[in-house]
Amino acid sequence: MDRRWIYIIIIFIIGFAALFYIAESSTTVGSAVIGINTFTTSIPDDYNIENSQNDYATLIKRQTHEKIYIKDEGKGNLTEKVFNEKMSSMENNPNITRISQSKEVYNNVTFNVIEYERIFNNNTNKAFVFMEYKHTFLIESTNFKNPNTLTEKTRILLDTLQPDYKKTQD
Repeated sequence: MDRRWIYIIIIFIIGFAALFYIAESSTTVGSAVIGINTFTTSIPDDYNIENSQNDYATLIKRQTHEKIYIKDEGKGNLTEKVFNEKMSSMENNPNITRISQSKEVYNNVTFNVIEYERIFNNNTNKAFVFMEYKHTFLIESTNFKNPNTLTEKTRILLDTLQPDYKKTQD
C-alpha cells in the first residue's frame, strides 16, 4: 500500500474523531433551539414549547408542570427597572406568601434574583433578571420541586443564549 493512502486514512480518522468530539461536547447539537427576539437558546431536555412570541417563550415539562419563562425585556440596562416592577407586582399579589431577593453571579453575569412561594404550592419559584449582549432578560422558573434542577435548567438557557446572526442585530 502506498504511503499516501496511509496518510489519507490517518487524516480521515482524525477528522472523524474531531467531529465526534464537537458533537459530544456541544450544548446545542441534538437539542432544540428557540428564538427570542434576536437571540437563540437551547431548550433543556424533557421540555416543550408551551407558548412563544417574538420576544418571549414559555417552556414546560409536562410530567411535573415545571415552567420556564424567558423574555427579552429590551436593549440596554433595564435590570433595576424590570426587577423593581417584578418585585412590586409580587408584593401586591395576595397569593404569594414569602419573597426574598438576592444577587447571584454565574459566568461573569450578575443576576438579580427573586425567590418566592405561593400559598397553596411549596415548590421553588424564582425570577432572574440579568443583562447579556447589551439586552436585559427575565427568566422566571416556577413549580420546581428541586432547587438544584431549577438552577441547572436556568444555566442551560444562559449557557446557550447567543445572538441569532440570521436576524439583524441592534
